[in-house]
Amino acid sequence: MKPTILVVDDDDGVRYTLRELLEASDLAVVEAEEGRAALTRLDEGRVDLVITDLKMPGMSGLELLEALARRAD
Repeated sequence: MKPTILVVDDDDGVRYTLRELLEASDLAVVEAEEGRAALTRLDEGRVDLVITDLKMPGMSGLELLEALARRAD
């Protein structure tokens, strides 16, 4: 099974570019446009790594990381 990377960014172009680069390295990619959507994607399946933008509308990347840290406790 390929490692799965969750890419979180409100910019479609950034998500597209990262997806292309990561898939070219034989990695599976899941995308989310903001923090709350990222949490939903995490509930849907296994993710090995999260790459997130910090400045996003709604839930920022920092708030997302804090939510992930609380889940790990």
